[in-house]
Amino acid sequence: MSLNALPAYTAALRDQRVIEASCVLSDPRTCEMVQSYLLPQDVRSMLDAQIHAGENLAGVLCVESIGLKRVWRADEAAFVASAAGVLGQMYLAGELRRERASLEQRVQDRTADLVAARQAAEGANKSKSQFLATMSHELRTPLNAIIGYSELMRDAALANQRTGDIADHNRVLAAANRLLHLINEALDLAKIEASRLVLKLADIDIGALVEEVCDAVRPQLEANGNVVVVDIAANLPLARTDGFRLGQCLINLLSNAGKFTKNGRIRLAATAADGRVVFSVADTGIGIDAHKIAELFQPFVQADASTTREYGATGLGLVITRRIANLLGGDVTVTSELGAGSVFRLEISGAGEPLGAALAAEDAAPRSTIMVTRALHFVFKPIGVKKAEPSAWRIVAANDQSQPRRDHARQNLWARAALGVWR
Repeated sequence: MSLNALPAYTAALRDQRVIEASCVLSDPRTCEMVQSYLLPQDVRSMLDAQIHAGENLAGVLCVESIGLKRVWRADEAAFVASAAGVLGQMYLAGELRRERASLEQRVQDRTADLVAARQAAEGANKSKSQFLATMSHELRTPLNAIIGYSELMRDAALANQRTGDIADHNRVLAAANRLLHLINEALDLAKIEASRLVLKLADIDIGALVEEVCDAVRPQLEANGNVVVVDIAANLPLARTDGFRLGQCLINLLSNAGKFTKNGRIRLAATAADGRVVFSVADTGIGIDAHKIAELFQPFVQADASTTREYGATGLGLVITRRIANLLGGDVTVTSELGAGSVFRLEISGAGEPLGAALAAEDAAPRSTIMVTRALHFVFKPIGVKKAEPSAWRIVAANDQSQPRRDHARQNLWARAALGVWR
């Protein structure tokens, strides 16, 4: 029997919580159910208590006297009310369990949907990255041909002093080189995302690498009227890292500083401590708004859309730099003040013993001597030399009075006429 069909009984139950009816046939609270329930069941007296769950009426606990009238005692009424309260709590607990189970099921379903969506997105992104990574040759080859033929035509124009043609060829070369740079950035990012970027670790002379990077980008930085300062800590250690990729990171950071700094100052510093090498690139450029710094390391995003129109670029350089830094066991962070400049900090792992100690150990090793008597461009690949090691050489003299250079990353040696020494 539904409570909705018994409005008087339900109202009384809500108001009184317990209905004590000694004679149900004459009690106005129970008269609605006399014909339909009480007489057929021979019910003469009722003691009913509402089962309350929170703010809702969940049911009724009924105690009935069949065939005989009964006057209910106070302790009987209290017991029934107490039992109804316990049933209400049990009902509420059951509802909570059912709701929790339903919620857990909905969470599991939603989680499964999100996992499937993430896997689909990652699969699509990986397919895109793999496609771009395998397109390296197809994208670069025709562009390199354009650059090569344009340089040949420019050289011919220079020889024939065709000034107008020279300007046209320079514009073609500038556009082609810019496009090649953008393609290289996109492909580098695709390789990183597709986990196809392979590091080539070697013992790197950090000081020499920093000097080489600065020599490479100095003309670009000074073209905007900037002063370039290099601050390399004394006796930096060798670092077990990928020299080419580390150099790429430093070039990206310096190029970024030079792009947004005019008639200012750019400083590159390198220090080492606790097995880590730290580089900082500080500039006095336009700076970055604090709440936009997080956007710098998102692909194809720049701090301000207006900078894309004014300064160009794709917004990939810093993204690639951070990804490579992560692969090298470090990270890239930035602090900046709008209108005052920025400081980018690149940190990598792998710092070993100081270079001075490494050179001293090398000098102490037994060696034999070979005389080189003519100009050379020597790439150190000791084919046929047993037990030769990349570190087993040094320049002890050069007749052009040039400074001997050691590059552990490429294992190349430049000299015009030198005395080469190795084990």
